[in-house]
Amino acid sequence: EGNSRSATFIIAVLASTTTTTTTTTTTTTTPIDGLIWMIPVLVGVIVVLVLVIVVQTRKK
Repeated sequence: EGNSRSATFIIAVLASTTTTTTTTTTTTTTPIDGLIWMIPVLVGVIVVLVLVIVVQTRKK
């Protein structure tokens, strides 16, 4: 449980950081540019999530 909790915390921090960055970028650029910029960020978050899940399942 301790490992999954820390992993959840890391994901939460990553998600909040990404959201903050995305919001800042979207406000400084046009909406379309902001959306295009969001795509790689979202992909990155998904990759991190998948990696964390794989690591957690392999530890068990």
